[in-house]
Amino acid sequence: TLILVLFVTMGSSYSWLTVDNTSSKTNTITSGNLSLTLNDTKGLTLSNSYPMKDSSGLNSSPYTFSITNNGTVTSSYTIYLKNNDLESGKTRISDEKLRYSLIKNKNIYSGAKDLSTLTSDNEGRIIANGTIDPNKTINFDLRLWINENAGTEVNGTSFSGKISMEAEQLSNTPNEPNISNGMIPVTYDATSNSFIKADGTITNNWYNYSNKIWANIALINNSTYLKTLNDSPIGTKIDNSYVAGYFVWIPRISYSFKELPFNVKFLSKDVTEKGDVKYSSNVPENFYTSSAFNFDNNIDGFYISKYELTGSSTKPTSLYGTSIRNLNVSSLYNTVKNIGGTLNYTFSGDIHMIKNDEWDAASILAESIYGINGDITKNSSTTGNTSGVYMMNSGASEYVMGIYNGSVSLSGFATLPDSKYYNNYDDTAIYSNSFTATKGLYNGVFAIPNATYSFVIRGDSDSDSNSSIFSLRSGDGSANPNYSTRIVITN
Repeated sequence: TLILVLFVTMGSSYSWLTVDNTSSKTNTITSGNLSLTLNDTKGLTLSNSYPMKDSSGLNSSPYTFSITNNGTVTSSYTIYLKNNDLESGKTRISDEKLRYSLIKNKNIYSGAKDLSTLTSDNEGRIIANGTIDPNKTINFDLRLWINENAGTEVNGTSFSGKISMEAEQLSNTPNEPNISNGMIPVTYDATSNSFIKADGTITNNWYNYSNKIWANIALINNSTYLKTLNDSPIGTKIDNSYVAGYFVWIPRISYSFKELPFNVKFLSKDVTEKGDVKYSSNVPENFYTSSAFNFDNNIDGFYISKYELTGSSTKPTSLYGTSIRNLNVSSLYNTVKNIGGTLNYTFSGDIHMIKNDEWDAASILAESIYGINGDITKNSSTTGNTSGVYMMNSGASEYVMGIYNGSVSLSGFATLPDSKYYNNYDDTAIYSNSFTATKGLYNGVFAIPNATYSFVIRGDSDSDSNSSIFSLRSGDGSANPNYSTRIVITN
């Protein structure tokens, strides 16, 4: 993945806005299959400007620029409006006093908004982002004017800015699954009705996310049998009596949402996108990388258990069968941790109870072109075939480690575990787009946690009349005969 930065400078200074300078130039960068051009065709002029109504601002001369993808691969782009340094003695006008509008390809219109409402990151104000296919051009018209409600406080202030762009070559290839000692790549063989050893390479024999075939591994609980499998040929049948659980790889993704399917792209470990997930016909796509892909540090992906938590509290597993239920959250959490004690060898991965953001990442990948992209019926997998994650909307509803304001409620926790093992939601986070992007999809229940019912519950049980992978409700953390959980491994 290559990150590229391009600059076009524009500037204006106000006495009620006297012009400073403008410049026009074309910037083209090429690297491998990625070739993106930012072309500044007309400078933004704010000469002798004054406070004006939106109707006048929208009719002012636009600053026009375009980006063109001359390469052979789709690219993501982010366009910034950054500040230039002002000359000595000049005072910058506040963003709250400026209004802007952005029109994309003459038909996608942002409306008139305060400049201060733009999302910012370390690079500056984000005015547009999205993806651009090969041999395509996107044209932009940007207008900037002083808010009609501004008073004499803006007299003598200045504005000087520049347009910049960052580009990233998109990949249709997910990060390769991390295989630790104890993990055996597997596929399901319908003829023998069993899992068999796979070749562990990026082929149809193990996985191909473009073909909706997700990577599966078996976590072996016995070192002697593990050696036997390591020495056995591809296609060897897996003996379930030596399996602690089956797990599915969820590669690092970024996503945005307008309508189903989710727009998903695979990311390298060093890329994190900070959009707000949702977009509409008037707002460009905003890609967001889930916090599920940060566990101490950025991670390539994680493994989610194929089935709910099974076995017993002392010898837990994740196999097809009746799940462990009727335990409070603390007991479920500790039961999951006990899986490590069932392995008679040193395992390098971290085994923990699933968090809410990890559930989200798996369900969003399921509702993309890489998954079933449709209503997931009870007891079916999230990809519509045997390589998916099962029972995310049937079997039991599932407690996840998502908590409101650190409240332990009736969970059984005296103190909460390390913060990396749960998502803590305050009121702001709960109402953010990234938390509610899947609200109500396929008629899923949506009831956010609170101080009394502080734990998040995902999916639906067999007892529910409706069933949705996107259901989200709250509970007090106490034991319930209809609630279970599942397991995640990061390695």
